[in-house]
Amino acid sequence: MAEESKPVNKSLGYVLLFIAGFVLALCLEAARAPKHDFAWQGALFVRGIFGLLVALAIAWPYLKSFQFFHKKLIIRSLLLTFYTIWMFYSVTKISTADVTTITSTQPIWIALLSMCFLRARYSSLFWVAAVVAVLGMALLVDAKPPETYGVIGILVLFTIMRAISVMMIRAMMEIPATIIAFHYAIVVGIFGVAIFFIEGGHKQMDVVFDMKGTILLLIVASTASIYQALVAKIVQILGAISGAVGIMIATVFAYVFGMTTADFSFDIMHLLGLLLIILPVAWIVLSKHVQKES
Repeated sequence: MAEESKPVNKSLGYVLLFIAGFVLALCLEAARAPKHDFAWQGALFVRGIFGLLVALAIAWPYLKSFQFFHKKLIIRSLLLTFYTIWMFYSVTKISTADVTTITSTQPIWIALLSMCFLRARYSSLFWVAAVVAVLGMALLVDAKPPETYGVIGILVLFTIMRAISVMMIRAMMEIPATIIAFHYAIVVGIFGVAIFFIEGGHKQMDVVFDMKGTILLLIVASTASIYQALVAKIVQILGAISGAVGIMIATVFAYVFGMTTADFSFDIMHLLGLLLIILPVAWIVLSKHVQKES
């Protein structure tokens, strides 16, 4: 008789979602905190070096099953790396809450991709929620200076790439979540080191790695690796579309962190745009009336 599979512990998945939201917000706030010109390059650099060490330590028990030239892992890691690079860059141009809110639209892109490639069908209420979220994005963009429009547009594009990378996890259930995170850490490490040296960061080491900068960058490295491992585990427990819940939780934490800064300002239209994105996306993730019966 075939061995029965263990029941999925969804309660664990919900706990991990909350932790993942806090970890992501902390990571991005630490990345944007330095005030020099190499903030995002430095964050990406240490995310590559020290983050790789953290990922290696977490994945150590499963290294015997590790294969770098695994086609699905390589594609997923590249998609996620491009998203990561632009996310670190974006938090130096717009607020952390804006970045996490835009990337929280991931469930909409997952649904659209599922409809195109997996023949999924969605209810009319889903499309209403999607339209409201797009309206929210329009309000959010309108509240920003014109020079940030390009940053936001490219962030949306890379959010779609991230949605694809998350969907791919469901096709890699036989691979431990820590190995998935470790493979990504290697790829983002290669790009992080290359970008840091190309941008001339090695000539400003005393600026990037002063006492405060070093502490902040170590926080970036450790939390980024922990977040990736958490997301991989969450998706395996709760499904691909659930990964965005952690991002929405991160948005709340990001606003709390932002309120503690001296340059925090309240803008009603900006807040309305954020709510018009978060609320319908939350409904899409949590509602039982999103997908039509086949």
